[in-house]
Amino acid sequence: MVYKRGTGNNYFYRFEWKGKEIKQSTKQSNFRVAEQMEAAHRTRLATGEVGIDDTAAPSLAAYLTRTFLPHIRANFAEKPKTRAYYEGGAAILARDHIGTLPLDRIDLQAITAFITRRRIEKYAVASINRQLEVLRRSFHLAGPEKLNVTRRALATVEMLPGESRRTRVITPEEEGRYLATAPADLAHYAAIIFDCGLRPEEALRLEWANITHDEMTVPYGKTASAFRTIPLTPRVQAIFKARQNAPNRGQWVFPAPTKSEHAEPSTFKKRHAAACAAANVAPFTFHTLRHTCITRWAPFMDPFTLKYLAGHKDMKTTERYVHPNTATVQAGMARAILANGAPGPKSGPSQNADSQPKTESDIKE
Repeated sequence: MVYKRGTGNNYFYRFEWKGKEIKQSTKQSNFRVAEQMEAAHRTRLATGEVGIDDTAAPSLAAYLTRTFLPHIRANFAEKPKTRAYYEGGAAILARDHIGTLPLDRIDLQAITAFITRRRIEKYAVASINRQLEVLRRSFHLAGPEKLNVTRRALATVEMLPGESRRTRVITPEEEGRYLATAPADLAHYAAIIFDCGLRPEEALRLEWANITHDEMTVPYGKTASAFRTIPLTPRVQAIFKARQNAPNRGQWVFPAPTKSEHAEPSTFKKRHAAACAAANVAPFTFHTLRHTCITRWAPFMDPFTLKYLAGHKDMKTTERYVHPNTATVQAGMARAILANGAPGPKSGPSQNADSQPKTESDIKE
């Protein structure tokens, strides 16, 4: 039985089990979620009835705090963003009702109830999937071949469909206005990502020791594939030459009065917002510049070279960074038409085959 007490918003449930009354607050104001929590409680009691000890495994919250997070912190000591990602996801899971459940009693129903609560709280699909990724990773490590927390097979955690992907590509016109408006440090930082496709944190952590006159080496990153050497464009060569002559030159290309002694994401945050407004460019993240660079490279590189320069572990990730636009689609179609000897599409009386673009460079991007 699911019910409310007095004028309160939260639901409670009550039922009998083996002659004993079970009564508990769900701490939820959604009736459907409360029903799911009651059903999950009944299921745990039923599995215990057939001889499975409910205390055999720790609760998810206890496992995350005592075992999973210490493992993450030890193995990703040099990757603060990775640690923060897992710590944030684990904190959400531990606070939720799912955190109170024994690790080996978290089934599809419990995971579905967790997702329902996230949706009620207006979390985006992408945010829910990040939390599910932490749950899936923790389950993967809990087994006897890893952290040996449980010997039972744990539930399969699947991602939700419908996650929106970053698809924006900055046009050359937007790029020109933005770089002309931005302060020098910010313009240099953005131009390096535009031309070299670095991850924003890779650009912030550039060291002079890893740069020569015509290439840069990225010695670290999200995976082993992040280690790569990238040729420098003339624009980036000029930027490095100018910055080498700066009076405050030290270890870092972008020094800053921070704990790390180099620029951090917060360093450029306000100036970036002001530059977007002054240049009349819709706001974008710095990671959009990386997507823009890889998209611009794609028509002129084989997939394996593109994957290497992007620093990706697999080709599927690289594919998500390439965003065809109208200009590249039209150019590709024009080349196909010419190669097959077919007449071009007619959109008006003045158009003919000679007026169609012949190569990618014929189209202003």
